[in-house]
Amino acid sequence: MKNSFNKFIFILIALLVLSFKTMQSDYYYKVRKPVSKLFEIDNFNLEILPFLNTEKLSVLNKENFRAIVKDSIIGYTILDKANSKFRYFDYLVILDDKLQIKLVKVLVYREDHGDEIQNKRWLKQFIGFKKNNRAVLNENIDGISGATISVKSLTNKIDQILKDLKTIDKNIKND
Repeated sequence: MKNSFNKFIFILIALLVLSFKTMQSDYYYKVRKPVSKLFEIDNFNLEILPFLNTEKLSVLNKENFRAIVKDSIIGYTILDKANSKFRYFDYLVILDDKLQIKLVKVLVYREDHGDEIQNKRWLKQFIGFKKNNRAVLNENIDGISGATISVKSLTNKIDQILKDLKTIDKNIKND
């Protein structure tokens, strides 16, 4: 009986360690291919920025914001979640070294309806936005019929990211 219990504890610990390791590396694997393609590089690191003061930021934090480093910082990635009608979806934002949006991509959409939000032409609306821009639905961002909730959610998230970039930019210049 004791041997079975020890085996159970060992398996439980192994699963916990494995799941923690998977969560840690999940960020890297979800963004690796889009970063490689966008910047045309194969070898790079994704590094947590030590100066990030999350108290002043609404969306960005140490878990979802990384620097893309080859020999120096060439850009930044944001991997986050946004709400849809019943669930949430994962999205990726890639910025260049001047904090300008270069790519927005929906990685995993979990709803039965509204998946039009994954359309590359619609997502291109955000490309070129910088910290001083605002993303406002029906002003400079078009809506999508049938994906209203997801579109509003992602647009609001991108707008909050743009606001956070003002604070991030001050820290980058002082670092």
